[in-house]
Amino acid sequence: MVYNRFYFIYSLTNSLNQKRYIGYTNDLNRRLFDHFTQLDLGQHPNKKMQEDYKKEYFKIEILATYINKDNDYVAEKEKDFIKYYNSFNDGYNQTRGGEKQGQKNNDQQLLDACFILQHYENSGVVVQKIFNMSESAVLRLKNGGAHIHILQIVKTMSSENIIKMKEQMERDYNI
Repeated sequence: MVYNRFYFIYSLTNSLNQKRYIGYTNDLNRRLFDHFTQLDLGQHPNKKMQEDYKKEYFKIEILATYINKDNDYVAEKEKDFIKYYNSFNDGYNQTRGGEKQGQKNNDQQLLDACFILQHYENSGVVVQKIFNMSESAVLRLKNGGAHIHILQIVKTMSSENIIKMKEQMERDYNI
């Protein structure tokens, strides 16, 4: 089977402390733009990386490239690199890796994710982990750049429904 996809596994390394963030993407320019725009604005969801961020000290490195491999294969390779560089325990990775990109969330998951983003402070990383979303997908959902119909539902909820939904989120996701 031919997938016609080109994936990159990349590293953002802080040259002062040698800590790394390792990720993978099929659109390296967009992904790096997302990271550095958020970091430059002081709004990156990865708080450890944001605290240590000084543009001149962060180095970009391509660790591997893959063509015509499926997402599962590349996600497993990302886990291997995170383990090899110990970037979960002694770096900037917030998970052990292997989360699938491009996973389609159903409308209920999108509604839950959007609700959490709108009603819980600093919940971007939590939503990424619960719903296997990329940072950029979370930002688009939070800011109405995607699934605007879901955002409209959340923004027009009654106070009573917000209370019920918060209770549901606490039960379902331990928030």
